[in-house]
Amino acid sequence: MAHSTVVEDERFMRLALAQASLAFCAGEIPIGSVLVQNGECIFAEHNRVEELQDASAHAEMLCLRGGAAVQGSWRLMGTTLYVTVEPCPMCLAALHAFRVDRLVYGAVNPRLGAVESSMRDPASAEHAYHTFEIAGGVLADEASELMKLFFRKRRNGEVDVEKPPEGRMPASGSSANVCSSVTGSGEHECSE
Repeated sequence: MAHSTVVEDERFMRLALAQASLAFCAGEIPIGSVLVQNGECIFAEHNRVEELQDASAHAEMLCLRGGAAVQGSWRLMGTTLYVTVEPCPMCLAALHAFRVDRLVYGAVNPRLGAVESSMRDPASAEHAYHTFEIAGGVLADEASELMKLFFRKRRNGEVDVEKPPEGRMPASGSSANVCSSVTGSGEHECSE
């Protein structure tokens, strides 16, 4: 891998880690995602499953949907998706469907990962109409530590998962998606 690609991958993974920190502070599983085209962030998101009460509101899914809206097309050719944790089968399938060119992820997801972990299906490694490049392990230690800290705090009752009142969905769009406002520090200190 070229040096410039390594530097760029780490730069954008730091933005994804900052999104993961936003999820952490919101009581969501801390996974963040950034969609990049031509060296520019076009969309950034984090997990919002609890906020939206939507099991498909994974960082990757929201980022791909948002990127398609920004681009005005569901075909996201020429893009790279950065995500802090190895995607699950649903998100990996979406990468194919949205025609993303490249996936870069941080930590492996031993239980639900579909690239190299337990949910990997070697028989479906070749997709019928779209393939993309995959790079894993970028800033994996930082991503893994954030996940471990989140689950440790949750087990100890230190992380609350806010759920809306029965039968009421929160307003959509409450997650700021401004790529330029994401610091990329990857810190997980939450302000009150």
